Amino acid sequence: MKRFTTLNPDISFAIAALALLGIIILSFSDSLTISVFVLGVAVTYPITKKSWEDIDKNWAKIYKKFYMARTFEKRYQEVKKSWKVMWWVVPYCLFVYSVLSVAIILYTGSVYLLYSLVLGSIFVNFYISYQKSPKYYRRVK
Repeated sequence: MKRFTTLNPDISFAIAALALLGIIILSFSDSLTISVFVLGVAVTYPITKKSWEDIDKNWAKIYKKFYMARTFEKRYQEVKKSWKVMWWVVPYCLFVYSVLSVAIILYTGSVYLLYSLVLGSIFVNFYISYQKSPKYYRRVK
């Protein structure tokens, strides 16, 4: 039985494909949609790349146990250890995405372009997960 986790390459690919389909549909409504999508990819790529580097470095001692446990069976200590390694994700996201969201709304006046930013972020995150996760997914199946 396949596990429902973002380490599952099939799930990651499906989510990335849906984000790409969403941007194709949205691109008919505004000419800036693709530009904002690319901006979402550009600001999310470094954080996703760094996250995967941290997972590579800490797989055996932290993340293997974390991903092997079912969602509601994760122990507090496993979650705490994973967040100690990835503490920088929250401030990065809060600052960068807040600034970009305000800039997009002030510059364009369109709230719908924020969907493009989010879709770009989702796409790059899950596409990189699709590329990197198979070796880890095999270990936790």
